[in-house]
Amino acid sequence: MSKQKEEALKLFDRGRYGLAAQLMLPLAEAGDIEVQAALGAIYQNGCDIPRDLEKAVYWLEKAALGGSGLAAWNLSTLYMTCASDWEINKEKSDMWRKRAEELGTSPFSASLIPGT
Repeated sequence: MSKQKEEALKLFDRGRYGLAAQLMLPLAEAGDIEVQAALGAIYQNGCDIPRDLEKAVYWLEKAALGGSGLAAWNLSTLYMTCASDWEINKEKSDMWRKRAEELGTSPFSASLIPGT
């Protein structure tokens, strides 16, 4: 793992999302799937940076298509939110949920349960 990625993930874990996003962007652009998924989540939730669902979808889709079940699951939930700034899309939600399940991720999988 590169020093930059290690530092970015440490910042992410500490809740310093704005700084983490700055370090993550070049790594995500270089194709790091784990970083793409984390960066998408930061944009999806507006963690320490302005919420930007277009950027969230961009990074989450890249990560999900690259094999991140967590990114696919986040996309599924994004398309089923009742946020005023995002349109519900059941078909896309179902598509990404199925992709997440194909990749071994569901709300009941150990990867989403803290401490497992």
